[in-house]
Amino acid sequence: MGCCLSLHKPFGIGAAKAGASPISRLPDSILHSVFMDVADIEPVYDIHGLASALLKPPSYYDCLGWTRLSAVCRRWRAVLLGAAQLWADVVFGLPPDMAVLALTRSGVAPLNIIIPPCQDMSSDSLRKLASRKKWQLPHTHRERLLNLAVNHLHRIGQLSVEDLSAQEYHCLLKSGIFDALTSLDLEYAYNESGLVAPSREDISDLRIVAPHVRTARFSATLPIACENGPGLHLVLPNLRRLKICASLSWNVARTSVPTSAAQLRWIPSLICGSSMLEELDIELLIGDLVVDWELLSGGKRGHLSALRDVDVRGSPGAHLDQLFDLIAPDMPMNITIALHMMELDILETPETYASILERSMRLHSLDSVYLSQTSLELTSEDEPGVPFSKTNVLVEAFPSTELRHLETTLESYLCRIMTRSLKAAKAGLLVISEYPSLGPHENILSNPEDTLNLVAPALSRNEIKTLILDEGSTEQWANAMREVMQSCLLSVTTLYCVNSVTSASTEKPCTAALRLLHDTNKDGTRNRSPLTRLSLSLSESALLPAVTQEPVSHNYRDILPSLITIVVTMNIMRLKNTADVSTWWDELIYALRYRHDVGLRVRVLRIVGGWTTEKLRKRTAKMDSKMLTRARTLVDEVVDERTVS
Repeated sequence: MGCCLSLHKPFGIGAAKAGASPISRLPDSILHSVFMDVADIEPVYDIHGLASALLKPPSYYDCLGWTRLSAVCRRWRAVLLGAAQLWADVVFGLPPDMAVLALTRSGVAPLNIIIPPCQDMSSDSLRKLASRKKWQLPHTHRERLLNLAVNHLHRIGQLSVEDLSAQEYHCLLKSGIFDALTSLDLEYAYNESGLVAPSREDISDLRIVAPHVRTARFSATLPIACENGPGLHLVLPNLRRLKICASLSWNVARTSVPTSAAQLRWIPSLICGSSMLEELDIELLIGDLVVDWELLSGGKRGHLSALRDVDVRGSPGAHLDQLFDLIAPDMPMNITIALHMMELDILETPETYASILERSMRLHSLDSVYLSQTSLELTSEDEPGVPFSKTNVLVEAFPSTELRHLETTLESYLCRIMTRSLKAAKAGLLVISEYPSLGPHENILSNPEDTLNLVAPALSRNEIKTLILDEGSTEQWANAMREVMQSCLLSVTTLYCVNSVTSASTEKPCTAALRLLHDTNKDGTRNRSPLTRLSLSLSESALLPAVTQEPVSHNYRDILPSLITIVVTMNIMRLKNTADVSTWWDELIYALRYRHDVGLRVRVLRIVGGWTTEKLRKRTAKMDSKMLTRARTLVDEVVDERTVS
């Protein structure tokens, strides 16, 4: 949207001077596109502090952002002054004098309207900058920006507000029809500013018709009308992306957290009425509040054929599984579910979510799965100084065909899956358990292995071909994983060992995940450490090549009996001593030897990753050579794909 007003004639490449630089031969239209991209990377440091999230203490030039381009040359300045949409995007983020200038340069382009909250929520760095530049703090600009918005209602392209009064709602939205509006962000965050949060009755009957809105974000408690009742009536026929949020957190206004299920009655109606919806993101962390979506929806169900991404996060009482079945019975291509459980929540809660995971895996042929468990000791933000424990259990499923065309590391790929920046089919379930910290050996309220058992049917009823594990686990989790691998993952042919992507780095190498291949309950080595068992195994077989040993027969279920290929990641970014690399290799060799000894010899070993410098590679070269030789006696083929990068 917007326009580019050029003061130059078309700038042909053939007409350029022979000695001109390549960038000077670009036409104005291309240069304008470049400036638009630069503006995303170099935002202007606005009065709201929105552009400062990635900046440390900003310098003077940091504050100028993309406007610095106007000082390069006359031609660049002319093109930049004609980039109307760039100026329209910053009008409501600049101090008064600068805002007037930007408004003039914005022409008729749609405005990005941001109304700051009534209460001062500024960061310390923004306070210092505002004082030094005499910009005033964001909340002091509120009345000026409200008046500016009212005078340019016909140009609203994006609207973001937090705590409007009933009168301000009517002043801003009284026109009813907003043809230029493409993004709508309405929060219901009334802190201690003195403003009274308006009810549906206070709003009365206020209609917003925005035929071109593609993206919307709403607080769950927003006074949106239910059917023909009072409140905000939203008509958004082309809505593509919708986010609804309510979080019971220390830094969130209480008005944005529902106190009764009736406040959420508008949600099913809005979602089911958005026939063009493609992405849905719902966060309802609402504590003990219990929601019956069947009752709220009146039995109405959605048929959203365009819906492809659903991301829901909430507490057990939110019953988002019930809402999911109402709005997405056809199972979208990408689903992500995060369940936040506290100490008193019942264990069976994840079971209904696991059934959603199973249906998605079956419908979309998701035959690769990443299983991970992490435990953290933290301090409560609500009650400073009070320790608590947090345990995450993650199950991510996606098609194995994606792994054949990786252009990045598997760890990066998994991160992209979890951040929804990858659009391949996937299904994810994250169960987060929080409970008072009782000490390192008294976590009786945390049962991550029970969560794993609840999702086990989803794994057994789908033919999983690829399993991905990381190094992070507890003994209880490891034992539960072995049971699942014996009973539910019989068709796995490829095992990936990666560095954990769900928590901070650990001291263990990723190859520690291979300990799960060893059933410690079936032999006398249960109480020995993996490295002790490794040294014993190597010393006992030192006289004979491993390939000549006779397989040992067992009368119990094998772990991953169909396993053919193991893929391990070696990432060496810095090296204080070679002990870390030695541990990495020891874990790997031990697992390969164990598989060989029990008659389940691995056919292919792939080693990916590598070193950040050639110096690091040379430091480990001797050990690598020795261990690769040993590995080749335990597998049919070794594929070493490590590089220096």
